[in-house]
Amino acid sequence: MYYVSEYETMGSFPVSEFSKNALGHLDGLTQWVFLLNGAAAAGLLTFIGNSLERKALFPHWETFSNSLLCFSVGLMFAVLMRVCTAVSLNFLSQASEPTSSTESEEIRIYLLVSDRAVIFGIASVMAFVCSGAFFLAGVLWGRYAVFG
Repeated sequence: MYYVSEYETMGSFPVSEFSKNALGHLDGLTQWVFLLNGAAAAGLLTFIGNSLERKALFPHWETFSNSLLCFSVGLMFAVLMRVCTAVSLNFLSQASEPTSSTESEEIRIYLLVSDRAVIFGIASVMAFVCSGAFFLAGVLWGRYAVFG
């Protein structure tokens, strides 16, 4: 009779493939928030450049800088999200590699590395939420600058 160790069941298909799939989707979301915040910042700079001679028409011209700052911070969170996703994927690949140590040591290494992968995955999701929040804040500051 073949005995299946705990280590073999921990690295089974559903857990590791689900984690890699989820992080793959986070990677796609990273591109999305880069595009969202970057395009908003570029559009705002174009709008400001075309409206310099008509700035007396806008009730709160000075708040455009707040909007641009929010888009820039959103881009920085997108960079942080990208880094956390890459580190998490790196930890997941280390967790799936067998080592030449004893079985109990392998289990300890697997749990330690997979916990770090989960922590960086959660940090990546939090960076996505922060990036989206700063995008929304930038849009609201821009609306305030134009319409008052």
